[in-house]
Parts: sequence; C-alpha cells; structure tokens
Amino acid sequence: KDPVHGEHVNSKEATHHIGVQLPIGRENDTKVLVEMLSSNDFCCKTEKGGASIISIVGKGGIGKMTLANMVLNEVEQQFVERRWWVCVSERPNHK
Repeated sequence: KDPVHGEHVNSKEATHHIGVQLPIGRENDTKVLVEMLSSNDFCCKTEKGGASIISIVGKGGIGKMTLANMVLNEVEQQFVERRWWVCVSERPNHK
C-alpha cells in the first residue's frame, strides 16, 4: 500500500487513457473500407482460397494505424479464420 494514497497504482495503467481522444473524421474512411471488405467480390476471392490486399498509405502521424484498428474492430468476426496484419514502415532494399 502507498502511505499517501492508501493503495499502489501502476502509473502506466493509471495514465494510459488520460488525454487520449477518440479518432475524429475517420468514420467515412472506416465505412468505405468495411464496405470494401464486406463486398461480394472480396468475400468470394477469400472464400475460394485467394487473398486480397488493401493498403493504407500516407505520411507518418495521419492515423493509418488508427484507421486500420477501427476497420479491424468492425470486421474481425467476418474474417475469424483468415486475416493478416502486415506493417511495413520502411522501403524495402531491393539489392
């Protein structure tokens, strides 16, 4: 126990969500990607053993990972058995 506060609290846990805002202005982007992933063409390819790739690209800090997480939360149950998450942060060296 903490003598001042009566109970010890992990500072990382206590401050994890302080000042964190929910994403603003990504609802339409999320909707477009969810519709794309839910479309018949996309689902038919993946059901037949194929794979489709959707890339989210842009400058650092614009919310690419946040958008990807929002989309994943919407479609996670649809792709329980087959999904891949690949993060490419640098240009590959093609030597």
